Amino acid sequence: MQTYIFELEMKVRDYECDLQGIVNNANYQHYMEHARHEFLETTGANFGKLHQAGLDAVIRHIEIDYLHSLTSGDRFAVRINIRQEGAKLVFLQDIYRLPDNLLCSRGRAENVCVQNGKLTRGEVFAELFGKYLKKTGLSMLLLFVGLSVAVPANAGKRDSAPQQQEMRQKKEKKKGKTEKENKQAKKDNKQQKIQFGNDVVEDENGILRNPDGTVVHEREPKFPKGNPGLWISQNLRYPRQALEKGISGKVVATCVIERDGTVGSVEIESSTHPVFNAEALRVIPSMPRWTPGIQRGKTVRVKYTVPVIFNIPTPPPPRDGTQGFLW
Repeated sequence: MQTYIFELEMKVRDYECDLQGIVNNANYQHYMEHARHEFLETTGANFGKLHQAGLDAVIRHIEIDYLHSLTSGDRFAVRINIRQEGAKLVFLQDIYRLPDNLLCSRGRAENVCVQNGKLTRGEVFAELFGKYLKKTGLSMLLLFVGLSVAVPANAGKRDSAPQQQEMRQKKEKKKGKTEKENKQAKKDNKQQKIQFGNDVVEDENGILRNPDGTVVHEREPKFPKGNPGLWISQNLRYPRQALEKGISGKVVATCVIERDGTVGSVEIESSTHPVFNAEALRVIPSMPRWTPGIQRGKTVRVKYTVPVIFNIPTPPPPRDGTQGFLW
């Protein structure tokens, strides 16, 4: 069986399940997120302390494979391995049902670190998780100033003269093309900085970003159904537990409008009561496809902050015209 560097055991709660009696897909992402936070605590750090120091780890991309469904009352374990890929810290997370160790879900979460609004090259990850990264098979990577350089299998071997000449020609051709692209990119950036202001910064991939790390886009993503907040309120399933206890509240979540218009990478930023979290994580990704944002004529991923309001539904008036309400 595969070995892992961290494991967190949890139990499925009733309100995390759909009408079919199985855990809603969005909750698997919540389980993995909680496990990542707990793993960070084992290093002596946490997201609050990092934020106070001007450091914010944010999800860049996430993929989840759903293999077998968990049901109410199931005990399960989220197991973690990590590796660094350049500026990204990649979490490889598997969810196993207990005690039979049935693999239910497998995820890959790519994180980047933003320092005082600027994208870093991963130095913080190397410092925090250095001992774990060595255990996960990175002996073939040289972590130098946050950059990972793969060691070629034929290192030390000399190429033949024709091969060397061909490689030089390719490099010169690529260099000429790159210089031309860089000149055009600098020109575009200058124009966009005039348009968007001098606070925007250019990351290592040439993408313009706001001080908080979000992408500067020429055209905002557009929701096809008008007001996204209204659509969410009309498609919200009020949690039974909150309804029975008369609890109302608000969840503030972030999500990413992907290049194809789908909504993903949903994370809870704040919540007045945890009973609302699962429904927020369900309803936001279920939104119809957006028209994606545009930067430099290409579709880009755009991060959004989405408030989800939970107001106790008002009961309808009685049909017989008497005082009071019929529930």
